[in-house]
Amino acid sequence: MPVFVGPGSAPDGGFEGRSDRVGFPTATADPGSAVVGDMYVQAVGSGSTLKMYTGTEWVAASAGSGPGFDASGGTTSTSDNNKRHVFTSPGNFVVSAGTENVNILVVGGGGGGGASQGNGQSAGAGAGGFRFASSFSISPGTYAITVGSGGNGSGTTPSSSKDGGNSSFGSSPAITATGGGGGGGYNGSNYTSGQPGGSGGGDGSAPASPGSGNAGGNDPRCSPIAEGTDGGESGANNYGTGGGGASQAGQGTGSGQGPGGTGAPVPTNVAPSLTGTPGPSPGRYFSGGGGGSGPSAGTGGSGGGGAGGTQSAGQDATANTGGGGGGAQVGGSATPGGDGGAGIVIVSYSA
Repeated sequence: MPVFVGPGSAPDGGFEGRSDRVGFPTATADPGSAVVGDMYVQAVGSGSTLKMYTGTEWVAASAGSGPGFDASGGTTSTSDNNKRHVFTSPGNFVVSAGTENVNILVVGGGGGGGASQGNGQSAGAGAGGFRFASSFSISPGTYAITVGSGGNGSGTTPSSSKDGGNSSFGSSPAITATGGGGGGGYNGSNYTSGQPGGSGGGDGSAPASPGSGNAGGNDPRCSPIAEGTDGGESGANNYGTGGGGASQAGQGTGSGQGPGGTGAPVPTNVAPSLTGTPGPSPGRYFSGGGGGSGPSAGTGGSGGGGAGGTQSAGQDATANTGGGGGGAQVGGSATPGGDGGAGIVIVSYSA
């Protein structure tokens, strides 16, 4: 015989207890008064969620950090029923109990923008590789985190614009995002090529060539499979091209410097608002390419890419976005490109 507690009959009103199941009251919004342990089913449209009151807020009880799941590491925050672990430096993600399906974002360090020496232009750097795995099953253990540094904008040696460092999560095999390729520059007599990486650096001008992005087609756990795109390729216009971004190749134009390629968005339930940058679509953007230099600054791609310079050094990329640094332009002594942004690793799951 069922037992009903509360007004009405479960599941419409009160709690129903049977020998083989229980029924919880339903509502479309969180009740105004509650004590720790209270539970109900929130029904919105055709969906429903079992929720429990923790003493300070209602949280989903049917998903997320299931019974016994406990994890630590990085800088943690909880909002909108999601818990996030943000790593901006190397560390460990430690699961001490339980299993869970988590979302993992891994972004490599962006490359450094190309330098200019003499009356020449240089290119924006490629963004760090972008890796995103959703519903990734994780169990107790220690998962090593590596966060790649951003590449230094090349200075006195314009041809040696430095690549960004790799970022990774776990092992056997790790989810790895390759550092971005450095931007091509001008060494006083010749234009230099962009470097390959997670996304490739642009070229300073023809006949130099752009760097290629890492297709990274060997990790079906991640979407998109490719880490990034190619750097921009210029014509014989002596203007620097943009570095590649996670979702768009760097650009070169026939009449001026090229913008950096657009990065990729991450849902806000994964990336907190203080990480990444805004972009053309909802979410937070990472891995934007650096802009090339010329008569006016090539813009950096959404996702932290630095702008190119106009008779000035390239702009640094935004920290911990994996953005590529902007290319430099100046007449005279060597001027550095912008530094690439360091990478980031974020692990999130329903709280």
